[in-house]
Amino acid sequence: IVSLCLTPGNSSLAADFCFQPGGGLGINPIEPGLEIVPDNPDYTLDPDGLGGSGKGIIGEAPIEIPYTITYSGAQKDAAIAVTVKVTGPTQSLNGVDYCAFSGNGFTVPIPGNVLVGKSQTLMAHNCKGEVLSIPAPATHAEEWDKMSSGVTDMWLWKTPLILQFVMDNPVSKTTYDGNSWFGEVTAQGRIDVSASWN
Repeated sequence: IVSLCLTPGNSSLAADFCFQPGGGLGINPIEPGLEIVPDNPDYTLDPDGLGGSGKGIIGEAPIEIPYTITYSGAQKDAAIAVTVKVTGPTQSLNGVDYCAFSGNGFTVPIPGNVLVGKSQTLMAHNCKGEVLSIPAPATHAEEWDKMSSGVTDMWLWKTPLILQFVMDNPVSKTTYDGNSWFGEVTAQGRIDVSASWN
């Protein structure tokens, strides 16, 4: 079982109303925001629906946990850079880092990837917390769906991200100690996204 605990920068779309001298009403839009949420929340992991999980069998199709990244802001604030970081148990084998799934007294190497954007560009993360740059709305608009937020001059940009754990890599047929294994192994981690704008 793979489960990831999320720590997204949740934001809600709103505007701050402030009264200016003379009784005029000024509307100051909120700062741009960013969030990542699972498409199929696992409420047993997180009652707020921010946890995602998946199961797989070695030798079969990969575990894929779909998420949606949403960036909100004014058109002039379209994000110029977006990064994602997947952090979890990791261990090196023959100089290569893998996600480390454990259970029954042993640990198994599992390759980890993310598929980002509408084109599903594959990037390896291997749970090591490396910051990965992904296509941003301002520089790769074709990778994001842009829609109105319902608030004047506030827009939403959405793009898919799939957290993937490869099940058919031969490296996962043995433990880190080189022994064959049978049973269930698990891992928990977190996924973080961040953005910057002008």
